[in-house]
Amino acid sequence: MEKKEGLFNKSFMVRLANGAQVTARIKNPIAGPDHLMTSSEVATMDFARNNLGVPVPKVLSWSSKAATNGVGAEYIIMETAPGVQLSSVWRTLDARQKKNIVNSLVSIEQNFLNAKFDQYGSLYYKDDIPASQRAPRLYAKGSRNFGSEDKFCIGPIAHRNFYEDERAVLDIHRGPWSSPAEYLGSLASREEAWISRYAKPNIHDDPFRSVSGPQVQEEHLHALQQYRSIIPALVPTSKKVLSSILWHPDLNPGNVFVSDDAECRIVSIIDWQGCWAGPAYLQMNTPSFVAYQGGEVQSGLEFPKLPEDYENMSEPRQAVIREDHKAKMLHKLYEIKQLFPYRIDHREVRTMPVRAAGRTWKDGILPLRLALLDVFAQWPELSCADQPCPLRFTRDEVREMKKQRDRYLDWHDFL
Repeated sequence: MEKKEGLFNKSFMVRLANGAQVTARIKNPIAGPDHLMTSSEVATMDFARNNLGVPVPKVLSWSSKAATNGVGAEYIIMETAPGVQLSSVWRTLDARQKKNIVNSLVSIEQNFLNAKFDQYGSLYYKDDIPASQRAPRLYAKGSRNFGSEDKFCIGPIAHRNFYEDERAVLDIHRGPWSSPAEYLGSLASREEAWISRYAKPNIHDDPFRSVSGPQVQEEHLHALQQYRSIIPALVPTSKKVLSSILWHPDLNPGNVFVSDDAECRIVSIIDWQGCWAGPAYLQMNTPSFVAYQGGEVQSGLEFPKLPEDYENMSEPRQAVIREDHKAKMLHKLYEIKQLFPYRIDHREVRTMPVRAAGRTWKDGILPLRLALLDVFAQWPELSCADQPCPLRFTRDEVREMKKQRDRYLDWHDFL
């Protein structure tokens, strides 16, 4: 066997005596909640593979009960993913092969977009969670039925963010949720409960933290209360983007396997740990290996064009521009085929407060304050424009936040 260590799991790549290859994976305790994380991941892989036709390794054996399984740890034994890891070949592929990968990814993800669930939370086998924690229905009313309603259910979220540190012992609601607003509110409730009971005033003196200065409980609780007040404005009005869908939580090239031939199509996707059914507008984003890294790509349906003076450039400069152009084209291809139908106005303004609200003590309060300031500045364009904005900022507060933002950005550039 070959052993591989990760932050959240230990994996053993095993060749059996009969020549078969399997992967045995043991969950590290910090990965997430006992039982729920493993049982949800196995159910999600089963549903994705057998109900949606997604290329996911077959689970051969598993246990989410570390205390009683004889191994002393939660584990999953699954078939080893076929093909080659995308991270090992991505830089060597030509434009056509990369396009094939994007097209096959879009096709695979369409299966997830077709399965719309009744509530928001993690997917489980019904037998693995109490009846009181199950959503009443699996699929949303009027949506396509993919079967197995007697086998699967939506239950509490198994994501580690709801169980980190002492959050695991808090008496808080972890889903399932019936609306995006309810889920957004739970983020604030979770952090308010933890900060009030366990957070200790401190100064961020870690050199890798971008925000320094004292952490005071009252300031965080006030900012979270401000966040609560704008939740109705953060939720888009389009029902399509509010659909509850499964989506891979970490689609990096190490989790994607492609065929070892000229066509180069996706043949397997691994690491479904932490996958849950959430609002489409919060779930969907551009995978890291597709996203253009050279800056912004113009929004809309038009593909990028070469610079007007391209023909007058030197050959070396043209070669650089061509490679940059190909990267933009790949990003735009995915955006048009997959993300454009689910686009929302002012996406960053709506989603940044949600991302920041659950991490104020870990990242500092500045990201949430800046997100709130953006909401304040663009209130007329958001969902509740007919109501007065509940946020208030003085000129001095705005000036000071902008100074802190500049220092924050400079520190990120330095790192």
